[in-house]
Amino acid sequence: MKEKLIIAVVILLHFGCQKKESANNLQALNPYEIEFSLISNGNLLGNGLEDIEAGSIWITGLTEWHDLLEKMNRHNRVSDGFIEDTIDFSAYDVLASFDQIRPHTGFVVYIDKLIEEQNNRVAHIVLKENNRGFEVVSQPYYLIKIPKSSKTVMFQ
Repeated sequence: MKEKLIIAVVILLHFGCQKKESANNLQALNPYEIEFSLISNGNLLGNGLEDIEAGSIWITGLTEWHDLLEKMNRHNRVSDGFIEDTIDFSAYDVLASFDQIRPHTGFVVYIDKLIEEQNNRVAHIVLKENNRGFEVVSQPYYLIKIPKSSKTVMFQ
């Protein structure tokens, strides 16, 4: 009787583990959305003084982060208004997206979603124009914190 019970437990454990492995493998093969935290968004108002090119960057370490903050703060200390400015780069990375310099504040750039794929992560960048805003030269930006991964981040 004991032998049958032991065999039944071993079989259940075996198939239970296989099912869990299959679910993990399925998730790895099927893209899924990753949650992220907003650090800050808004407009740089230095008329290009910040010297930040339009585009998106993936920041993986403290030196890169401090370099970006220094640039962003050249005209105004925008980092004073950040939700978070101290990042634990052992657990998180930062994605930053910058639009081109615009003639008014009616433009918005943001990261709509972050998708985990089998071999990489894809950040979907959205640019919108409201045709409203203050008539001041500005550069829209969006900064998020994401869980660290060994996968490469790509921007779309």
